[in-house]
Amino acid sequence: MGNTRGKQGDSQMETPGTTHHTRATEGEKESMAPTIQAQFDRILAAIADTKTVLQQEIGVVSAGLGLLRAEHRELAENIAEVEKEVEDMQPS
Repeated sequence: MGNTRGKQGDSQMETPGTTHHTRATEGEKESMAPTIQAQFDRILAAIADTKTVLQQEIGVVSAGLGLLRAEHRELAENIAEVEKEVEDMQPS
């Protein structure tokens, strides 16, 4: 299909191990600022979304842990009752 990167991409293809840097003019910096700001805003939004999802997941895990603790207590009580019944059935 051919190269779709254009001249800018082509000009950066140099000998491995060498780099070529050019300073952006003030005009170029100003024209890039909205794009960079938009990317930064998208990154911040993604971080906020991730934080929200993680907080929800922590809530689910905490609720599950609470249920497991309640089940554990109930099982421990049942075991204690069965042990007492077995003890009571033992001949003295």
